[in-house]
Amino acid sequence: MIALSIESTKDIIYEYIIIIKKGIDDTKKIVELCKDKWNLNIRIIESEMRLREARKYACEISKDYAVIQ
Repeated sequence: MIALSIESTKDIIYEYIIIIKKGIDDTKKIVELCKDKWNLNIRIIESEMRLREARKYACEISKDYAVIQ
């Protein structure tokens, strides 16, 4: 689902800020593959933040953003 979300928005989004909960799944690997495949401006941040805190943090580091859950 993450790759589909990125692919469907890659032509209209300038920068992605993706906050990933540290874990054992392949989320980070998939995002990095998308970043390399389409040469996208993606910032990956691994954190233990809750969703509300992650949104607030994304707001602070970027003026224009979209949060995809």
